[in-house]
Amino acid sequence: MGRSINIHYLLFSFAVILGLNLCNAQVYIGPKAGYQTSIMLLNNPDTLDRTFVASWMAGVSLMSQTHKNLGFQVELLYSNKGMLYYVNDTKTSYELRLSYAELPILTHAFLRFGQRLRGFVLAGAQVSYLFAGKEIRSGEEFVDQTFGFNLSEFNRLVYGVTGGLGVNYAIGTSKIQLELRYTHDIGYAYTNQLDYRPRSSQNQVFGANLTYFLPLSKGKKESEN
Repeated sequence: MGRSINIHYLLFSFAVILGLNLCNAQVYIGPKAGYQTSIMLLNNPDTLDRTFVASWMAGVSLMSQTHKNLGFQVELLYSNKGMLYYVNDTKTSYELRLSYAELPILTHAFLRFGQRLRGFVLAGAQVSYLFAGKEIRSGEEFVDQTFGFNLSEFNRLVYGVTGGLGVNYAIGTSKIQLELRYTHDIGYAYTNQLDYRPRSSQNQVFGANLTYFLPLSKGKKESEN
């Protein structure tokens, strides 16, 4: 409960700072797409032979550039998380895929490499809403067959933290941004209400994405950027 309250405060703080800076900042908006791998961290990892699952992510990103060395970013994303695991040393595998709508709120610290190219580090918090999922069993007897998936066994709302680094390159008034990002869900994926489910289950995601930003508004500090 304490962790959820802390993330609530963190998200609220980022949102307030972003809203205040949008009033006099240069704002960009654009589509984002990327590729990521994820795995679920469990309290009993020795009972399952787990590995990463790969998927695409996509969405839209809004960036507020408040200073030549500082910026804020809020996004609305579609993302898949989960894991691939094997049970009892058999050839049968189970692929868990959870589909989330995500709202990351991030801050950037930039370092210039000339007039057009900038590197940056990013950090922030995000909230994820689970709206769909599936479990696929494959092996000698079952090949890519989707079987019973119960959404009620999972928490619909999950909080997390994210960080990473990237580069931002200006092309005229537009910007192309490449990021490497790591996300760790603080909340548990499973509801923990069933004895046969892990007591702790946190999604861990590594990804790379590309965003094409177009200017949405020109702020008072444009000349400083």
